[in-house]
Amino acid sequence: MEGITEHRPARTGDGVWIRRRRRTVKPKLEKSFSFAHLGIMIVAAQIRAGRGLLKWTQGVLASRAAVSVVTLNMIESEQVQPRQRTLEAIRLVLEGEGIRFIGDAEDGYGVILRPAAGERGAS
Repeated sequence: MEGITEHRPARTGDGVWIRRRRRTVKPKLEKSFSFAHLGIMIVAAQIRAGRGLLKWTQGVLASRAAVSVVTLNMIESEQVQPRQRTLEAIRLVLEGEGIRFIGDAEDGYGVILRPAAGERGAS
């Protein structure tokens, strides 16, 4: 049985205690994380790629987005369906550092690192 990692005691009707299994980790998510109301869709791979372009650890991004490292790790490894506000915090931090999310389900997803304001137009 995949994903079952924790046992919790439960009492049957006749007073006997049994161990009841509970799922703690969801199987890999196949859907993208959607900001449909903003017209933006991001996937876990884009978060990892954006972090990589900035040469940030999970700890740096988690700190700047005010989320825990464990939460960010679970989002990047597609073990949870994150809350919209958590994704928005991550997206805003990455976009603030010049990461641009591109692509769609048909053509694929990616990220672009925009040059810093001082580097634009300088050749």
